Amino acid sequence: MSWAQNILIVTRPEPLCGHWVEQFRAAGFRAIGFPLLHVEPAPQTELVHDRLAHWLNQPIIGHKALMFVSGMAFERLLMTIGTSLSKQVIAASFCGVRFWVTGPASAQTLMDNGIDAAAIDCPDDVAELSSVGSKFDSRTLWAKVKVQVTPGSQIAVVRGISSGEVPKKMSWLEQQLLSRHCQVTALYAYQRHSPVWTPSQIATMESAVQEGAVWLLNSTEAMQYLPKRDWNRAKALVNHRRQLDAAIKLGFFDVRLSDPRIDQVIASLKCFT
Repeated sequence: MSWAQNILIVTRPEPLCGHWVEQFRAAGFRAIGFPLLHVEPAPQTELVHDRLAHWLNQPIIGHKALMFVSGMAFERLLMTIGTSLSKQVIAASFCGVRFWVTGPASAQTLMDNGIDAAAIDCPDDVAELSSVGSKFDSRTLWAKVKVQVTPGSQIAVVRGISSGEVPKKMSWLEQQLLSRHCQVTALYAYQRHSPVWTPSQIATMESAVQEGAVWLLNSTEAMQYLPKRDWNRAKALVNHRRQLDAAIKLGFFDVRLSDPRIDQVIASLKCFT
């Protein structure tokens, strides 16, 4: 089978899943959507709105930045402050704030919504970065932005929370910030749930698997919701070594690393025959 004939199973949450499927189909691939996570607005949306407003109104001490774990985190945060805001109003709302993201896709989401590229900090795609599966993560971001922070810097980390999760565990990045005596605020902009698939989705997925489909996996948390089955003939493309290790542990027999950007994913698919 030619690499171009592989069926792709896109597992990102909606609406991003549908967007990726459209782009792969436009590039000539057969692609289906099979989201492994269901995303909803965070509980107590009003509280998130109030915490963000309070954070934005605080006088800037040293440095002020919003860190987004994904482009979806930014989009979901916008939903809490009003989906009808113009790009100019969005930019004005965050005047004086820097934006931290871990990858170029997230950076593009911010720019598409009115954030100036000059205000965004993102890991650079340069040779010094370690390997393709680990260069776009919080550790590489920290290597870039740590020179900005000083004691008292105000950093808000915007991310999601799993259903039933108690929001108390700090991320690795938050630990680094606290060690530098920064003021860290957590903003939970969305909630992750286990997926609910229709019988049609399951049948389509099963048919694709039988044809040797390539799974596009981008979250170790989401992978726990993969259907229970024998994966010893399954193929997958992942974005990070943690995901690679998780896929191998599940039994996937052919797992490759790829840069997470769509054009690079398409180029990486050539490794499958």
